[in-house]
Amino acid sequence: MGDDLVTGGSRGSGHAAVIPLLQELLRIDSTSGGPGERTLLLHLAGWLRERGVERAEVCDEPGGPFLIAESVPGARRALLLAAHADTVPAGDLTAWRHDPLGADQDGGFVYGRGSSDMKGGLAAAAGALVYASQRRVPLSLVVTSGEEVGCVGAHATLAEVRRLDPGAIIAPESTGGQVRLGHRGAVWLRVVTAGVAAHGAAPERGRSAIRAMAAVVDRIDQVPLRRHEALGSETINVGLISGGSAPNMVADRCEAVLDVRVVGADAEHVRAWLLAQRDVTEVEPRLNLAAVWTSPDHPWLRQLQLAGVELGSESAPDRTVAYFTDLSMLRQAVRARTPVVVWGPGDPAVVHAANERVSVRAMLAAVEGYVTAAIATRTSVSG
Repeated sequence: MGDDLVTGGSRGSGHAAVIPLLQELLRIDSTSGGPGERTLLLHLAGWLRERGVERAEVCDEPGGPFLIAESVPGARRALLLAAHADTVPAGDLTAWRHDPLGADQDGGFVYGRGSSDMKGGLAAAAGALVYASQRRVPLSLVVTSGEEVGCVGAHATLAEVRRLDPGAIIAPESTGGQVRLGHRGAVWLRVVTAGVAAHGAAPERGRSAIRAMAAVVDRIDQVPLRRHEALGSETINVGLISGGSAPNMVADRCEAVLDVRVVGADAEHVRAWLLAQRDVTEVEPRLNLAAVWTSPDHPWLRQLQLAGVELGSESAPDRTVAYFTDLSMLRQAVRARTPVVVWGPGDPAVVHAANERVSVRAMLAAVEGYVTAAIATRTSVSG
């Protein structure tokens, strides 16, 4: 693969031209929940078909639109690249040196909202798919919507993922080009405390639900959290609190939302602790994403190493990423031993920040890496 895979090449040549593609994707405002998500998916599907990918279609489902593409339609046990179309908002525009929708290329980087998370990884995945299609190497791509707001679109793809029965899954999220073997899950718990309403001038006649919630929050460090050797310790963040009806009333209800980063499949141990606290009447999950982890001694990873992919030290503490991905949802649709990893060209240090950017060199490496992984997956599964 040459540099023209990244920087150019005629439409007829079959070269992916992933940097021009990235710039096209960045100029589409695909903020979560907006019409730009579908616009981007349609644009990408057309781009892939123009370059010879036989199957590239956008499916409109109740959970949100998604794109599915295959280099060899009908092939099972191939590598699946799992990306998302949406981005977070640009934020304060005065903090940007480059237009967040301008897709400026400067000093070996392309700037824009979503360049690192994860349109850079998406464009690299598309380039790898075109290359694989030209050489009849089985490789699949799924692109979801709504990942940034709790992986809400991934559920719509599960039937397609089951049909593909992938041999391995890579999420091309921001890892600085390093293969990461998993991440903690995320459970968002809605917690309700109940009180007794009274006049604000006579608070002794009531019982404040807000003060009850404050007491729960004050004891939150007592929750029995779990630890995983590689994923680390679970954490709890009190993200939202609201309660009361008026300043001159004792609040009879208070609600909080806790973000629990888990090392297992759920947060039932946290829920049980909360329900045992005084005046807590409800604890219900608003989001439940399980942790994902692939053991470093998995045969597929050894196959990647034989193919020249650098995996780093098995004892390194940074074999995981801090954020969650669609892998938590997609893991439900594949075989128990299917390896799933996070591996993309984006820089995690600039994700969701002003002046977000992605390296052109890192994108070239990602295209080559994904093609290598597709070949290794075919070898690993068939072997």
